Amino acid sequence: MQLFLKSVQHFDKKIAHVLVRNFGLEDDWSSVEEMEEVQNVIKKYDVKVIDFPKFYSRERNAIDARGITFELARNSQEFGVLGRQRIKSFMLSAYEAFETTGMLP
Repeated sequence: MQLFLKSVQHFDKKIAHVLVRNFGLEDDWSSVEEMEEVQNVIKKYDVKVIDFPKFYSRERNAIDARGITFELARNSQEFGVLGRQRIKSFMLSAYEAFETTGMLP
């Protein structure tokens, strides 16, 4: 968080920043939400905050091990019906989160 704060303050409003609450890495973001300095920076610099969805470790690890894209995995029979559905749901949720920033072309 310290690097995030320094970056936002250093670049002022010259570069748009997005705070990504990655639920794949952390389930509880309350400590960040309680940090007054972070909340002040978010408001002052109009930082967008998005929630990046959690992804099932089974599929994530298999995709990493194969070194393939999510798109290839989503269409691969190796992942079965449930695995492909989980991949598709994750991709849709991730894209929706990105779109809420209003920064995509």
